[in-house]
Amino acid sequence: MSLLTGVWHVFKNPISTTICPAFPTLFEYWNSARKDSGNSCYFASSRPNFEILTSSNHAEFGAKFAPVFEANKEEKVNENAIYEKALPFIMEKHPSFVYLSLVPGRRGDGKRTDR
Repeated sequence: MSLLTGVWHVFKNPISTTICPAFPTLFEYWNSARKDSGNSCYFASSRPNFEILTSSNHAEFGAKFAPVFEANKEEKVNENAIYEKALPFIMEKHPSFVYLSLVPGRRGDGKRTDR
């Protein structure tokens, strides 16, 4: 969360919570500066619960400046699945800011390669 908001947050397990950031995310700043709440930002992740990182609960920003978010909801997630899901959107919409959150150490069959 700190990477996307620029503010240090302390949570015991941030991914298991539904707490939105209190400070605007990079996506919100980007869309606000571009006066765009459409397709200029794209965020794809292998973890569906990362959607809480798309926008803050800040009064001047929030969901109206959130990016387009996609996640792979399948159990065997890998970098290729997210990339293949993101590529058509990127090619069609040409977003100016793309953030892909990939699972490290996984190969195409979902098995770990970092052990």
